[in-house]
Amino acid sequence: MTPGVSSDAERTRVRRRIVADLCRAVWAWRYKTAAAIVLMISARLAVVSVPLMLKRVIDEFSHPATTVVFPVFLVLAYV
Repeated sequence: MTPGVSSDAERTRVRRRIVADLCRAVWAWRYKTAAAIVLMISARLAVVSVPLMLKRVIDEFSHPATTVVFPVFLVLAYV
C-alpha cells in the first residue's frame, strides 16, 4: 500500500468518528439543541425585523394628520 492511500483512509475514518460523536451528542441533548436553533432563528428574525419596523415608525411620523400614539410606543418599547 502507498502512504497516501492509508492517509486518506485514516482521514475518512477520523471524519466518520467525529460525525458519529457529534450525532450522539446532538441526540443526547436534542431538546436543548432544538431550543438553541429556534432561539438563533428568532434572534435573526428580530435583527431583520427591528430596522423594518423602525422604518415604518419613521414613515408614520412623516404623516402629521395620523395618530402618532402607536409609533411612539414602538420607539419607547425599543429603547
